[in-house]
Amino acid sequence: MLELLKSAFLQFLWKIRLPASAIPMQRTFNISVLLFILPPISVCPAFAQQSGKKPSHQEQSIAQKPKHDPLNEATPPTTYTFVEQMPQFSGDLSVFISNNLHYPDSARVNGMEGRTVVRFIVRKDGSVTNAVVVRTAGNKEMDAEALRMISIMPRWNPGRNNGGPVDVPYTMPIIFRLD
Repeated sequence: MLELLKSAFLQFLWKIRLPASAIPMQRTFNISVLLFILPPISVCPAFAQQSGKKPSHQEQSIAQKPKHDPLNEATPPTTYTFVEQMPQFSGDLSVFISNNLHYPDSARVNGMEGRTVVRFIVRKDGSVTNAVVVRTAGNKEMDAEALRMISIMPRWNPGRNNGGPVDVPYTMPIIFRLD
């Protein structure tokens, strides 16, 4: 049993790319520490294969379930985070924001101010798509107004990489401040 646990532990270290030399291996070691470091044994595929026990459907779904990341849903795999030339707004961005951003009435009455951070993708043709609120201002109406303003933006000059236009994610803060 101890050799089986040691084998599963070494396979686990290999999966997380931690060299076995980083963990001192002795002939005897504390089993409680080993069990704390390892995932549940029934979820560990190495243990399940060697013991002949097949993990249940629930255990397989726990082990294979990817984390939900809403930011990656908005960024298709063909976007470039680092490019030679970042996208640029055609015109004066501050003038566009001041002319098109409408302060929500409920936020104005309550004296609310804040910053909404919006992430969107500037496509190869300069269009703005997939706008997502990354950080909220604390008011849903202010967040909705920031998304509305992003959605009506004119075409940008697209980002360029290797001489050609590419899709680039862009993050922009929208500041709501009462005068």
